[in-house]
Amino acid sequence: MLTILTIGVVVFVGLVTLFQASYTAIYHRFIQQGLKERRGDSSDEQSHVAVILCLRGIDPALKHCLSSLAAQSRQNWSLHLVFDHESDPAITPARNWCNDLALQPVVHFVEHSAFSAGTLKCHALVTAIDRIHEESEFIALIDADSIVDQHWLRDLLAPFSDPSVGATTGNRWFEPETGSNGSLVRQIWSAAAVVQMYIYNIAWGGSLVVRSSAIGKCKLLQKWSTAFCEDTMLSSELKKHGYRLQRIPDVIALNRETTSLHDAFRWISRQLLTVRLHHAGWPMVLIHGISIGLCLVAVPALLVAAIVVQQWSLVWVLLGTAAFFPIANSLIIKVINSANRAVVLERFENESSQSPAGPVTYFMAIMLTQFIQPVAALITAVASRATWRGIEYSIKKGSVQMAEYLPYKQAQPDDDSGRESVF
Repeated sequence: MLTILTIGVVVFVGLVTLFQASYTAIYHRFIQQGLKERRGDSSDEQSHVAVILCLRGIDPALKHCLSSLAAQSRQNWSLHLVFDHESDPAITPARNWCNDLALQPVVHFVEHSAFSAGTLKCHALVTAIDRIHEESEFIALIDADSIVDQHWLRDLLAPFSDPSVGATTGNRWFEPETGSNGSLVRQIWSAAAVVQMYIYNIAWGGSLVVRSSAIGKCKLLQKWSTAFCEDTMLSSELKKHGYRLQRIPDVIALNRETTSLHDAFRWISRQLLTVRLHHAGWPMVLIHGISIGLCLVAVPALLVAAIVVQQWSLVWVLLGTAAFFPIANSLIIKVINSANRAVVLERFENESSQSPAGPVTYFMAIMLTQFIQPVAALITAVASRATWRGIEYSIKKGSVQMAEYLPYKQAQPDDDSGRESVF
């Protein structure tokens, strides 16, 4: 019986690894094709673009984000800052930095009484887009922790010469400045996540452009007004109305922030929650997480059993399997990192290829991420509430309801009040 179980587990580990390697190979080819293509400036400079940046509190990278926007090579665009309260601590510094950078943003405030469901982020987007989409042919979204290169907007707009393109999106890429466990886990998890985002055609709202006419035709404002997030549902909603989401392989936004392991886990859980609520690929994402967990639990359990009954041939097989799985995953992450680092080095000046962590530390972080992924997936699968930027939301049968609105209070170094969690 132990022999049969061992064979089954070894085959299962091999299949999970093959599954991950196949997805990675497809993604790697996608990135390589993007690097080979030299699009140049093919976007329509006559079309006006409204760039929307939703703010709640002062993100550490906000000044760098605004600086990267000010350096855009594409002209004929306007910046719209959206806040949910006039007391938000980011208002004054954001305006001062915009003045220093010769940016002239339009500032919007959310009217909370107009919304009965959904998150503040979606409320902010709906508020701003409802006011401006008729005067702008395209709506661009960016997150406050995103740092983009000078051709970010130009390259996201280039595919819209094809009328079937309803939206374009790029990737996020974490480049933490320190090698803390939390920062490395978030970077490693995100590296694997961008592969699934490509495979399952999931947009990312931190680097996204949507055709204004598609917003109206697809009734996106109505959809977003009750949603948890705006991006995860986008590809399926566009497809229903004859549009498609176009991914730009060599458009990458950098995130240089450092985070704790506690906050990295909460962030991962929230990313998974958006898929659970708004994407048909959630069952596959959940199965993948559970499969990783089974690999991590089954092999050691059988190894102990084989030692107890002194079946040494099985012990050696299981030891080899236990070593194979993390090593194989390390090679997979290395391939993903290599592909995206090539894009980063090409698009961003003064970027180095050095990692903030040594190979041993990074390998240990990969193993830690493997344990975190199944735990976060299982917790997300049964989550009934979530906290995002200090606001608690209840989640019942896909419905998202805000428990109570509170203006943002900037979190202190040891204060979790403004951070995010999923339970």
